[in-house]
Amino acid sequence: MNPFLVAETMVTAPLGPPVGAAPAPPPKTEAHGPQETAPPDPAPVTSVVGFGALRGDEVAYLYAAPQAPPGTGSAMLRELERRAVEQGWPELRLTASLNALDFYKEHGYRELRRDIRVMSVEGGFVRLVAIEARKRLKPHDERPFRTPDEPTLAE
Repeated sequence: MNPFLVAETMVTAPLGPPVGAAPAPPPKTEAHGPQETAPPDPAPVTSVVGFGALRGDEVAYLYAAPQAPPGTGSAMLRELERRAVEQGWPELRLTASLNALDFYKEHGYRELRRDIRVMSVEGGFVRLVAIEARKRLKPHDERPFRTPDEPTLAE
């Protein structure tokens, strides 16, 4: 089974710039000349808005872009949990940044410990608080793994 998961959503316009990016310049207009008609609405396109992956019994990656539809991260996590159950894992473990703790607690994960991690960044190092967490999985969860209004997940 492919361990990678991609979240896609249909959009009618390009996704906005990344957080912190400079805004795009306004479109140029002519002061004089023939009137142009407005361009037709763009056709919907599929855009990747998140990804996730399992490495054995570990959630190795889980990311939803800021411009992803609400519920994208939750949908991807539920799908990763479903795949782990399908592969016979009784629980999942993960390491995440402290700012993700509430998200994982809302999904039934229990914090085991906190740790300081040092990461190399351009020009030096940064210290981050990381959490380790686990969740006991239920093989026959009564709730659906996907609701109709959640983004489409693809392998």
